[in-house]
Amino acid sequence: MNAQLTSVEIQELQQLLPNDTPAQHALTTLQQHNGNLEASFDALWQEKVSTTDYSKGKKSLLQLTLN
Repeated sequence: MNAQLTSVEIQELQQLLPNDTPAQHALTTLQQHNGNLEASFDALWQEKVSTTDYSKGKKSLLQLTLN
């Protein structure tokens, strides 16, 4: 899975949610990861709970959740 948002999509969402601080933080993280949802999800999760080692198979938390 390689779900991704374009920079235009991210900018549109930022304009739709100008006063939503958590959403703006998530969208900024998406920008930093070039719109890659999986990388952004992992970065936000690590920021919140300080870990990204989810399994011996080196899957991301998003992949484990989806499975």
